[in-house]
Amino acid sequence: MKLTPLSKMTGRANAGFTLIELLVVVSIIALLAGGSVAAYGKVMNLVKKNASQKICVEVASAVSSYFADYERFPTSSTSTGADIMIDDTSSDGEFLGILNASGETQYNPRHLKYIEGMQQAKFTNGQWVNGINFEDNPDAPTLTDPWGKGYKVVMDGDFDGKMENPELGGSGTANPPQTIRGKKCLVYGAGPDGNYDTWSDNPKSW
Repeated sequence: MKLTPLSKMTGRANAGFTLIELLVVVSIIALLAGGSVAAYGKVMNLVKKNASQKICVEVASAVSSYFADYERFPTSSTSTGADIMIDDTSSDGEFLGILNASGETQYNPRHLKYIEGMQQAKFTNGQWVNGINFEDNPDAPTLTDPWGKGYKVVMDGDFDGKMENPELGGSGTANPPQTIRGKKCLVYGAGPDGNYDTWSDNPKSW
């Protein structure tokens, strides 16, 4: 009986992978890696949004506490009859300076620190992110979100117990109410897309 050498029987197995097979394996690995990166990015954005939401609530609470103590809002503005808007906390240091009693103490004569303990910003990739920055100007601190943008603050400057809902005219929220009632202050950010008008990802205090 003629025996077939084992080496001939297993010749295909010993030949290794073909170029096409290797390309298929590499493609599968790339797809899995890409999916992992995308999933990681989503998780990190969620973590950042939660941190940003916390800051919104803290600032709104600080403003309410300030109002309870002084019966006014933390601004040098003397205008009445309309809600007060702080358009960008990354550049308007007076607002936070008053709340921290580190700036113009005329508007916080008891030197009460309403934002003491708030998360400190970090300097990353050439900008301050995710917290309050006292480094550039201790008397006029600024506040940025985890993506480096400021927050918007609306205060009930006409004391009517309601404010127009900032979500009106934007996208991402179905049938938002016309007004927000029972709040002294509303704070919101732009979220990971950097757009204040797309509300599906915007952190907010209410």
